[in-house]
Amino acid sequence: MDPFIAQLAALCRAEPMRAKWVLVPSHAMGRMIGERLVREGTNWVNLRCTTPYALAFRMAGPALASGGLRPMHPSRGAVIVDECLATLAGPDAVTDEPYLRTLYALGSAGASVWRTLAELRMAGIEAHALEEAEEIPLEKRCGLGALLRAVDDWLRAAGECDQATVFAEALTWRLARLCRSARQTRVRLAPRGVATET
Repeated sequence: MDPFIAQLAALCRAEPMRAKWVLVPSHAMGRMIGERLVREGTNWVNLRCTTPYALAFRMAGPALASGGLRPMHPSRGAVIVDECLATLAGPDAVTDEPYLRTLYALGSAGASVWRTLAELRMAGIEAHALEEAEEIPLEKRCGLGALLRAVDDWLRAAGECDQATVFAEALTWRLARLCRSARQTRVRLAPRGVATET
């Protein structure tokens, strides 16, 4: 038996009524884990297999909704990039970025450029930081910075958010909860700077 499945089966037997969360890369993987547990003869009641994005959305959803934001479908990223490229580097361009003109001329770069921008956004890199990164050639960093800013503006105007925004909002929610619980638990410093609860 796979060591992970064996540990999970032991946990399910030891804590049958307690909620157990397992982060999986996809919901299909979660179903496969459930099937493996059943085949091994383990009751997997209260085992919740979820993706990191689904968990983050569960935490951030209320704040996003109150801010008027809705999650965009992942396939829209390429379309958004194509629209922004057309605005920035098309026939009626609002900027004169050679790098963006090259991307626009390719015609079908939206999907690959969106993957790059999505990874930058997930890493927390904003347009101004990208434009100041000296290790990237000037032409490229100015073009990508302008495109990243245009995508941010497009998302904001459309009232949509991508995965990076959902994860950032979930982190904000979690940090707020930690701060609230820290205020409720009085902490004092013991000798040598060791924090102890009182």
